Amino acid sequence: MLALAVLAAIAAVQAQGVASERKPNQPSFILVLVDDLDATMDSLGTAMPATNLLLRDRGVTFAHHLVTTPICCPSRVNLLRGQLAHNTNFTDVLGPHGGYAKFKALGLDRDWLPGWLQGAGYNTLYTGKFIVDYTIRNYSPPPAGWTAFDASVHPFTFEYYCPAFSLNGQPPRMYPAQYITDVLAAKAGAMLRSAAADPRGRPFFLQVAPAAPHHSMHYDYASNGSLISRHWYPPVPAARHWEELSGAALPRPPSFNEADLGGRPEWMRALARLSPANETFLEEVFRLRLRSLRAVDELVEGLVSLVDELGLANSTYIAFTSDNGYHEGVHRFGSGKTTPYEEDLRVPLLLAGPGLRPGSVVNTSTAHIDIAPTLLALAGAPLPPSLDGTPLPLAAVSDGSLPPAYTYGAPEAGPPRNQLGAEFWGVWDDESIHSHAPYRNMTWRAVRVLRSDGAGEGYKYIVHCSGEYELYDIVRDPYEMTNLLMLPTATSGASAALVGARAVRPVRLDEVLVPAAAAAGSVDSTLAAADAAAVPVPSSASASSFAATAGAGGAAVAVSTNGGGGGAGEAAATRLGCEGAGGGGAGCDAGRADRTAGAGGGAAAEGRRAGRGAGAGTGASGAGEVRAAGGSGGGFGAVVRAWARTAWGLAATARRAAAAGSADPAAAVTADPAAATATAAAVAAGMLAAPGGSAGEAEAVAASRRLASAAELDGPAAAAAAEADVAEAAMADAGVRQAAAAAAAADVHGAAAEAAAAAAAAEAAAYLEWLRRLRARLDGLLAVLAVCGGEACSRPFEVLHPEGGVHDLWAAMDERYDDLYGSIEPFAFGRCLPYQDTDNERSPFRGAVLPARRRLEAGGRLVAAAAGAGAAAAAGGAGGQAAERPPLPLLESEVEEWAVPLPKKYVLATEVYGDNVVLEAMWLA
Repeated sequence: MLALAVLAAIAAVQAQGVASERKPNQPSFILVLVDDLDATMDSLGTAMPATNLLLRDRGVTFAHHLVTTPICCPSRVNLLRGQLAHNTNFTDVLGPHGGYAKFKALGLDRDWLPGWLQGAGYNTLYTGKFIVDYTIRNYSPPPAGWTAFDASVHPFTFEYYCPAFSLNGQPPRMYPAQYITDVLAAKAGAMLRSAAADPRGRPFFLQVAPAAPHHSMHYDYASNGSLISRHWYPPVPAARHWEELSGAALPRPPSFNEADLGGRPEWMRALARLSPANETFLEEVFRLRLRSLRAVDELVEGLVSLVDELGLANSTYIAFTSDNGYHEGVHRFGSGKTTPYEEDLRVPLLLAGPGLRPGSVVNTSTAHIDIAPTLLALAGAPLPPSLDGTPLPLAAVSDGSLPPAYTYGAPEAGPPRNQLGAEFWGVWDDESIHSHAPYRNMTWRAVRVLRSDGAGEGYKYIVHCSGEYELYDIVRDPYEMTNLLMLPTATSGASAALVGARAVRPVRLDEVLVPAAAAAGSVDSTLAAADAAAVPVPSSASASSFAATAGAGGAAVAVSTNGGGGGAGEAAATRLGCEGAGGGGAGCDAGRADRTAGAGGGAAAEGRRAGRGAGAGTGASGAGEVRAAGGSGGGFGAVVRAWARTAWGLAATARRAAAAGSADPAAAVTADPAAATATAAAVAAGMLAAPGGSAGEAEAVAASRRLASAAELDGPAAAAAAEADVAEAAMADAGVRQAAAAAAAADVHGAAAEAAAAAAAAEAAAYLEWLRRLRARLDGLLAVLAVCGGEACSRPFEVLHPEGGVHDLWAAMDERYDDLYGSIEPFAFGRCLPYQDTDNERSPFRGAVLPARRRLEAGGRLVAAAAGAGAAAAAGGAGGQAAERPPLPLLESEVEEWAVPLPKKYVLATEVYGDNVVLEAMWLA
């Protein structure tokens, strides 16, 4: 009856001709934000057919949409403020670095999307999960900026069959025996009807936030309000969906329960592999997650149908996404998020609405921080300069009827953004496999770059607070199994023992490319399988000829198998350092500091790391044989082959091919500037002659130190040079050995084998040089993104290249910028902290801004950035909302008849989620 009375009153007001506040062509928005939905396991495609039909097929799919902080509460704040977490300083779920008390203390609701939209004339409505620490104790006052705010309160946020909500800061009411998503669907429908019936005709923004498919939580309280226990379960489906999707199988990609974690951080290498029982449990969790999404699919279908029924389809955008991704079973993990890997960063984003071409796909990198700018731009509102994101490139998928001022994604708006930063501070905790101990130093920064022009190239670079680094080719290695900064390792035998026992982390390429110990283990494991295919090369003169030919590429190594004649390691290193090879000439590896090394093609220093002697040859003393190993299936050779398919690898190959007809037999190698920077490979001879042992490694390091002495290096520089030589030599030698093994398989001997070895040497040297240069660019890019603010976060290359002309990684790889990137101090953590500390996170770009420029605001007018800020402030009120706003009459949903006040024990409760009043007061202070 109340609903009918309100509707009648609204109709009467409308009949009196109340003027509409709607600006011309202002659309409305509905955002459905679920909790913990993956993109990589395609749960959306499996469990939500209506959502796919109504939003994906009728709208736009964002194929590379990411969150920038992969955990619920910071990510939700990032979305509504359009900012990265390092700018909100809201970095955790609970206090002291997260939680509702900190949210209010920071004033994060004074300047965010709902307030900005209110300032633009919108009604703003919210229902569902807000943040976990919005509870039965702190529900009032609610966050500012909302016309109506009806959010779930903890400890009922994840009680699937007994939710509780607080409307506009009123005492919470619970819904016993009612399924949480059904309650939410009813509330969302009532809010949508209320917004559509607004007597002033204002557009609206409605956010609907289901808890599914998050795990379930249940709390037991005593009658006096004291907390007895807390229980954590898989998600609970609606009763009508319990038997659905019983045949769904948990996806098992190559990274599932990964056997080899040799390139991972130390804490991951310590994880035990999942047992068969673990896998069975994870599969049932997967099915429960899918079943819990069935009710969400019905919710979305109901909202879309109601939009059609109310005649709003031509003026309403509907978006669907998740607050973070989710993993199950990959990399030996159980269930959860918070890692820098694709499973946790990638989330679905579907958007349907007027002006968008149905069924289209955006391959540009997009993020949650782009959603607030997008809605503001579509609403014709100014974009505050505090935004770290940029509007989604909808002009690229327009059917021609988008507002003319919305140019984002059009060619005239400039090149698309290809890079995104991500960050996390805190703890990794397995949500399903509790035998996995929590890891409390889970603090990291990452940068992800992906070409959007169809060239098929992308990388992710991760810096851990522990000083460990990861680099992945996310196009050719989408499951992130091969850390390009560390060679693959075996998981059995001496190699595994070596790598497992030595907690060695890779450091900067220009200091130590790959840790010597890790490289030793990796090369050992790579060669072991190929020993049966070892290629005998006649010793003495033939061995010298082989080494001289390989020396044209500067990355071959001759290994004496019997150690005769005074030690292969020292002899080979001496030849490398002080003798020319094949007429090419080589210096004593003195190019490391700041000068050209050797004669006849030595490479000059680039940035802070010098090149290697380009004409260096290697030889073997004693009557031994040269062994080449590899096999065609994997290891370093596979990494090099993958590199050869990149834009840079293809260019290098083309240059060599163009030079192949030259009169100079070495031109095909030395014409490539990258290949010309040869690797001092022979210093690894002793190490490779004694696989798995320390004596050979020690001999190699000693030989390299003698080289350093000849090059006038001493102290730490000499030690670093030695380790770098060993590491680079091991990597390059693996490539040479694989090429020789391939030649043996084809029964190639003599000059042909020598040519194959030389080509492999050149390819390995070129790869190593490319890897060094790539990492220097990624270091520079991360140094900006880790501390950026405002437009600098969307256009970091304009910070790195204020002169203009460079907008992405591929342009920055031009050799003319080598000195620039060689001079940039990379981002670094001082130590591991579970929270943000600017003194602990060092970057030379803190506070950097873009060069002075004018920007095109969404309204189609050119204004200075400062004017944009003033326009946002002029909207008035906290969060930009108008100071005086007539209320929106709210219709009650049918589910309200089931609502009851909270039982007394919850009113008396002083602890929720393990917090207490005293601690919260301290955090707030």
